Amino acid sequence: MLLRCLDHTQTIQSALNEVQNAARTLIINNLPYAEGAGFDPDKTCIPGTRKFVLSELHNWINKRDGDDVPRLMVLTGDPGLGKSAIAHTLAVHYHEMKRLGSFVSFSRADQHRRNPHNLLSTISRGIADLDPLWRAALHDLVNKDLATAKSASPSTQMKSILLEPAKSLRIAGPVVIIVDALDESGNAQARESLLRVLSQNASALPRNFRVLVTARPEQDIIRAFSGKRAHIEQLGLETMVQADTDLRMDIEKFIEHRLDPIAGALDAKWLSRERWLSALVNKSGYVFQWAATTCRAILETDEEGVHQLFDEILEAGGGLDDLY
Repeated sequence: MLLRCLDHTQTIQSALNEVQNAARTLIINNLPYAEGAGFDPDKTCIPGTRKFVLSELHNWINKRDGDDVPRLMVLTGDPGLGKSAIAHTLAVHYHEMKRLGSFVSFSRADQHRRNPHNLLSTISRGIADLDPLWRAALHDLVNKDLATAKSASPSTQMKSILLEPAKSLRIAGPVVIIVDALDESGNAQARESLLRVLSQNASALPRNFRVLVTARPEQDIIRAFSGKRAHIEQLGLETMVQADTDLRMDIEKFIEHRLDPIAGALDAKWLSRERWLSALVNKSGYVFQWAATTCRAILETDEEGVHQLFDEILEAGGGLDDLY
C-alpha cells in the first residue's frame, strides 16, 4: 500500500514538472531564435579524418577548469580548410555526450533569420534545454522583463540572458557552445557590437564554458580577438594544417569516400585506384573545398562525360578559381 502511494506521488510530481517545464518553454520561446542554424550530422568530417585538429580542440574543451584555460576559442581559416566540418563534428560529439549548450551556424544566404542580434538569445535558449536551473532562471528573467530580454543590443543580452542565468548554473564539466561561420553573420558594421561584447565578456563567462567560434580571417574579427585578452585564444587553421602530418591521408579518404559510387569506372580507365586517387590528391593542394567541389562536379556528370571532365580537372590549375 505504501509503495503504491509513493508511486502515485512520484507520478503526480512528474506530471507537475512536465506542466511547469511546458509553461516555462512558452515564456522562454518569446526570445528571438536563429531558426535553421542547428548542427547537421551530414556535414561532419569523414570518420577518421582531421584527427590532429579535433584532438587539439577536444583537449582544450576537456581541460580542467582554471583561470589559465581560455573560455573563448576563435578558429580562423580561409575557405576550403574545413572549419564548418570540424564545427559540426564537435557539435555531434558533444550533443551525444549531453555537453552541447548551443550550436549556431551562420549563413550569408540566410542573414534575416540568423544574425548578430539573435545569437546570444539563441545560445541562452539552447543552454536552457541542457540545464533545468538555467531554464528556471531564464524563465524568471524573461517573465519579469521581456522587453530587456528581447533587446536587440548584444551588450544588454549578454548581461540579462547570459551572465545573469549563469549564476544559477550548477553543471560540472564543460558546457560547449559553438558558433560557426561568424563572418557570415553580416558585414563588419552589423557584427561590430557583437564582437566587442564577446571579446570584453569572455572572462565573465562561467569557468566551465568552452565557446568555439569559427570564421574566415576577416580583419575586424582578427582585430576584435587579438592582443592579450583574458580567456581568449586564437588558432589559425592554416598553421594547424601545416602541423597536421595526416592531412594528405585525410584528403585521400575524403575523395575516395565521395567518389565511391563511380570508383569502379575510374579504376578501369586508370588501371588502378591508387593512380587516379593520387592524381586528385596531388591536384587538391590539400584544400578540402577543392576536393569537395571536384567530387561534386564529377558525380553530377553523366557517365559518358566523366572521363573527359576528369582529364580537364587534372589539366587545369590547382586553385579554386581555376576549378570554377
